[in-house]
Amino acid sequence: MQFTPSYRCIRSYRCGIRAALLITAASSLAPATVVAAGLPGVARRAPAPDLELKKTVVSVAPDGTITFAINIKNIGNATATGPTTLTETLSPGYPAGTTFTGTSGAGALACPSFPAASPMTCTLAANGGSLGAGQGWAGWTIKVKVPPSGGTVTNCAKITMPSQVVDANPANNQSCVTVTVPGSGGPDLQLKKTVVSVSATGIVTYAINVKNIGNATASGPMTVTEALTPGFPAGSVFSGISGAGTLSCPSFPAASPITCTLPANGGSLGAGQAWSGWTISVKVPPAGGSLENCATVSVGVGTAADVNLGNNKDCVKVMVPASGFSCPTTPAGVVTQVATAASPGKCWMPVGTSTKTYAQVNSYCSSLGAGWRMATKTELLSLYASGLMNNPNWTGLNLDWIVSSDAGAPGTHVAVNIHPPGGTTTPAVDTTPFAYTCVHTI
Repeated sequence: MQFTPSYRCIRSYRCGIRAALLITAASSLAPATVVAAGLPGVARRAPAPDLELKKTVVSVAPDGTITFAINIKNIGNATATGPTTLTETLSPGYPAGTTFTGTSGAGALACPSFPAASPMTCTLAANGGSLGAGQGWAGWTIKVKVPPSGGTVTNCAKITMPSQVVDANPANNQSCVTVTVPGSGGPDLQLKKTVVSVSATGIVTYAINVKNIGNATASGPMTVTEALTPGFPAGSVFSGISGAGTLSCPSFPAASPITCTLPANGGSLGAGQAWSGWTISVKVPPAGGSLENCATVSVGVGTAADVNLGNNKDCVKVMVPASGFSCPTTPAGVVTQVATAASPGKCWMPVGTSTKTYAQVNSYCSSLGAGWRMATKTELLSLYASGLMNNPNWTGLNLDWIVSSDAGAPGTHVAVNIHPPGGTTTPAVDTTPFAYTCVHTI
């Protein structure tokens, strides 16, 4: 019902009062249809865009490829100004080796090269990424490839406009779909490698874990090949192994690469079974330097093939301090040591699991003791570029942006994205909480 007020003003001082009363009455009767009718002091609601995203499953192919449809519509009353981005994410727990493999559709998305890992951000190219009121993008598809072992995948898509454009209803900007892909059958060996410790004498100890996540036995004799990638410090050698049902390797010290066999159970591993608790050590010369160690597991020659080779290899990079270098002890503990013979050593604190404003971070780092401070933008970018963020001590963080000590525009400092695909910067308002870390230079 629409209520249209009408009146005749007798005296000017009563005119505004009567108009206000009529407006109040109209609002109580039909708030969605009140007409300003030229009444003084009555404000119209500002137009705003409202992007709505819907995601559905189109098909699941026998090879494990899931095709999702994406539909976006601006159901608001103003243009959604671009550039607009679409972020595709696989929720935790998806099968290892699952990747985005492609997109299709008119006015296609501009995405990274494929295959791409999660999360993946694409730009909407059509109309400069803008969408008028009532307009929509439809007919797009995005494909996800699940390894032959199969599993359950939850894929979420989220649409985002530039920060200066306010969406009237952000709640409908994201849509998630869960689908289960049956496995095609066969063994699927998964290897994970982590850094256990880096000693003051230059010995790096790695943990190796192998699990058959397939639905058939991985027959032996299986092998693990250990290799140092090119550029490792000259003279670095494998120095020993340990662990129950240990690997059978060449005599130590051994130059890279080395191949070891898995003797337990004749080198076979049943579906769902795992070997863990193994360690292998690498001795780096006193000068120290950057070291990347890769391990690859393989099923026995002439046995049932591994259905997913994408998770058989894992690499870890670590910077080994020059001999005699050590980090100071602090209440929060040290995550990563960075030192070479040619440059000063640096000790990094864990990234906080909470957030702090710039002033709080500055105060926190100073409170750790002499020599501790906020990291500069250049240091954070170098840390990301070094690959040290792949160290397991740094993984599993949900906080991507780290605030630096570099000042930006008044009231801001520069924040650096340390998570792949990272290495980018953005202004961080000093009063807005961000993730943080601290650095100590020797």
